[in-house]
Amino acid sequence: MKIKSAFTLAELIIALTVVATILVIMLPVLRHNTPDEKKVMIKKTYATIEKAVDLMINNDKAYPYEDLGFAYIEPTDESGSENKFCYYLKNSLNSVKGLSCPTNGATAANHRFARTTDGALWDISFSVPDGFSTTTSEHPDDPTITVETPNTGYYTTITIDVNGSRKPNCSFSADCSDPDTYSVLVRYDGKIKIPTTDTYTINVLSNPLKNK
Repeated sequence: MKIKSAFTLAELIIALTVVATILVIMLPVLRHNTPDEKKVMIKKTYATIEKAVDLMINNDKAYPYEDLGFAYIEPTDESGSENKFCYYLKNSLNSVKGLSCPTNGATAANHRFARTTDGALWDISFSVPDGFSTTTSEHPDDPTITVETPNTGYYTTITIDVNGSRKPNCSFSADCSDPDTYSVLVRYDGKIKIPTTDTYTINVLSNPLKNK
């Protein structure tokens, strides 16, 4: 019986060279067919906020004051001194331990309250201590009575850096055309939107993901 000989060193080198050549040709194609990671994360984190706010706005425990909406920050036994809305939002995320929400009754500017397991960093901003602003007016039937109504233009701002600590760490602007950070405005009644100036994020959320 004839015994088949093994590959020679020359044949092995030729085979490896062919494989390497194929990989060199295919890698750019494979990269081109992969969606942009930052855009994927923008869609993912925005959907997370939508779901979290939708669940909380219909939760009497999280929203006990219908006239003031979600932004009223009276704490619960669970949230303790932490801002209630931030507390419930943080606990709806798949976040790692070590960060906390701003305290009840305090203003906050870009307070980092969560780091999720996918690497995203989450900040929250309140511009007034109560988490909402009011318009004061006289009662139409009795001028001696002061009426306070929520300002429907007031928003709490959630800012997400989908890329974590990796660069570019910037929001869409004239100096940042490929951002990894965006903000979501959450109104007192639970309505959310992206600032109209952030056309990059609006475009990402409005269109299907395309390959690079």
